[in-house]
Amino acid sequence: MILSVIRIRWDVSKGHAKCGLIIGIIGTLRLIPGLIHSFVSLIKFISA
Repeated sequence: MILSVIRIRWDVSKGHAKCGLIIGIIGTLRLIPGLIHSFVSLIKFISA
């Protein structure tokens, strides 16, 4: 009985970890265009 509860909790925590990983990847992907934009403007500023 207790083992099954622990196993269910373990599955849930694994699911949460997966969701967190996906959200983190999406967040990083959303940040990349801004980073590229600031990097390009920095290069333009230096070369100007």
